[in-house]
Amino acid sequence: MTKLTRKVWLAAHHLVHGDQFSVHGVKVTVPHNVDPEIRYMLARKRPYEVPEAKFVQTYLSAGNHVVELGGSIGVISTLVRHQIGPEALHIIVEANPELAAVCKHNARAEAKPNCVDVIKAAVDYSGEAQVMFDFGHNAHTGRVSLQGHPVPTTTLAQVSNRLPDGPVALICDIEGAEFDLIIAETEALKRFELIILETHPHAYTDGLESLEKMLGLLVSYGFVQTEDADDVVVFTGVNR
Repeated sequence: MTKLTRKVWLAAHHLVHGDQFSVHGVKVTVPHNVDPEIRYMLARKRPYEVPEAKFVQTYLSAGNHVVELGGSIGVISTLVRHQIGPEALHIIVEANPELAAVCKHNARAEAKPNCVDVIKAAVDYSGEAQVMFDFGHNAHTGRVSLQGHPVPTTTLAQVSNRLPDGPVALICDIEGAEFDLIIAETEALKRFELIILETHPHAYTDGLESLEKMLGLLVSYGFVQTEDADDVVVFTGVNR
């Protein structure tokens, strides 16, 4: 694909649909200044976050509160809201401020006031109040790094303090930071009945060995792996 081909496709799409795209049965808005690679994929209706979308549609239901770590442009966020209804609380963490604004717009489309909370921060367990975050070459490659842009940090425990009573699901796609989260958050994870986790073995120090350790920890916390596709795994809680 040439850049010219991409520009032609996006221009044709914009003439008919503006900045709106249909994906997984929902509509999202992705402004022209945000990630042309992703916009092109959506315009061509190419596969996008298929396992996550499938599991969200399968496992989430009306009234489920959701913590979503790594909101990106808000496609999964929009689908989450479609599943959980307008009144459940949806907390989203996204470190890239530009993406966070897009995500918030999409996530709020079907929500009642004060039911979407977007936190502009990176999930990090270094103990620092601020870290460097590399925004990456597209909307799905941002990660904590030695260089990049300074962003505030948060943890799952801090985010979970905002949750009301009721069933809660965790959706996590944070480009490798999930390994430290699962090691550190023994107590916070007990609050969740469902985990939809995208893993990133290439980002772990010991690759597949680290992956097995991480998944084993979730089992030791009382979760059961119920399904997986590609690098995405689903865990449900026992007696939760």
